[in-house]
Amino acid sequence: MSFVTRWFTSDDVAAHDKPYDCWVSKQGLVLDLSDLIKENFDQMGVKNLIENAGKDISHWFADDGDLKYLEDPGTGIPVPYWPRDEPLLHAPPLNPSSATPAPPELPWWKDKSYIIGRLSKKTIRIRILNTLTKDSTELLVPTEETLREVLQRYKYYNRNIHQYVCKYEGDILQLEKTLIENGIPYLEDDFERLDYAEDDIFVPGIMLLFDDKLIEEHLPFEVDYDAVL
Repeated sequence: MSFVTRWFTSDDVAAHDKPYDCWVSKQGLVLDLSDLIKENFDQMGVKNLIENAGKDISHWFADDGDLKYLEDPGTGIPVPYWPRDEPLLHAPPLNPSSATPAPPELPWWKDKSYIIGRLSKKTIRIRILNTLTKDSTELLVPTEETLREVLQRYKYYNRNIHQYVCKYEGDILQLEKTLIENGIPYLEDDFERLDYAEDDIFVPGIMLLFDDKLIEEHLPFEVDYDAVL
């Protein structure tokens, strides 16, 4: 599976804020650094990663994706950016010497194997209403996700989602379209502009209608959302 098919919200990233379960977002990408920290746990430069688990670290990097360099006020020489002036794993030293180990040719921020997806540019809050059980579940999801991917998230709450038809205002929704492409309004910008209180914000509802004649469809990728969300 290509990483570009996966979308995450900032809340998804924030849920992974432990040394053994460390996600960060960087310039629109989401990285899982759990294995990196485990393999380098005794290295000084890991502290910055642990303390920023679940956060966005885009400000550490230049527009080209490489580590940012700043001018030393004393010498005028460009030096690598160290968050809070503390060492960063794989970053060049501030004062290199012949005894200083050379940083790896492929530092972790350039290693695509750590990329697990993209950070959503906009999120939408929806309510999924199960007309059979009368349960109501509210989700914050990326606007870029298709309905099929949204239902994969909802599968955490209802393992039998494949036996339901999704409707909005009486129309059957298409699995391969996003919520907005399915006609569900995106009003978040308007609510923010008008400074609405969170309790007053309209949340569109998707109706689930049970159909025992439906057979299970294979979703594009299987995700253990017990662990992910």
